Amino acid sequence: MNPLLRCKDITKRFGGIVALDGFGMTVQADAITGLIGPNGAGKTTLFNVVSGVLSPDSGSVIFDGDDLMGRATHELCHAGIARTFQTPHPIKSLTVEENLRVAEAFGSLETDGTDSRLERTLDVLDLTEKRSTVAENLQMTERKHVDLGRALLTDPDLVLLDELLAGLNPTDKATLIEHIQQLHREFDVDFLVVEHDLSAIREMCDDVVVMNEGTFMTAGSPSDVLNDERVQEAYIGT
Repeated sequence: MNPLLRCKDITKRFGGIVALDGFGMTVQADAITGLIGPNGAGKTTLFNVVSGVLSPDSGSVIFDGDDLMGRATHELCHAGIARTFQTPHPIKSLTVEENLRVAEAFGSLETDGTDSRLERTLDVLDLTEKRSTVAENLQMTERKHVDLGRALLTDPDLVLLDELLAGLNPTDKATLIEHIQQLHREFDVDFLVVEHDLSAIREMCDDVVVMNEGTFMTAGSPSDVLNDERVQEAYIGT
């Protein structure tokens, strides 16, 4: 079976700094995949390349069999790739529901004339009672839920989660992990997750990819990867 996403020999330099050095990885379909590595490993740079924010100096990104190089961010969204950010930025002057409707209008979702997907998103993300709340009045956890909801309403095949759990307490982390797993099952959407909390990676992910200093280190099941001495040494050394 062909992978959903394949990054091949990606290099990205910023002056004399090599952020990605011939990096390659695959993301299988029907999975939640973790992307881990110490600070400065190149994870956010890779996300920026995959989502079209940055163009690599060399290499390619193949998504569902199509080469994405040279496409604008909105074209990648319509191709089926959505993204969240560590610090969410909903449209503060709009309500929760209005934020989700903007994303739905921008995305590729062909609705059946009902609001079933929007209503289910509000329900799963515990936002139904907040639907009329203006986004600037939301707590950070709620803003992260809105950010995830907006990504889902573009009708993606793959959502890139950039440290979505960062800054949350253990209870809120556990709740959001449950939401991600439920959305994966119910919405038939896959996730590529950058996260520093390795216990969350172990709980949430089917596969894990490790990068270090802009290069691929290893990949496999959470148990195999997190017990790898090379991975442990890379983290201890930071």
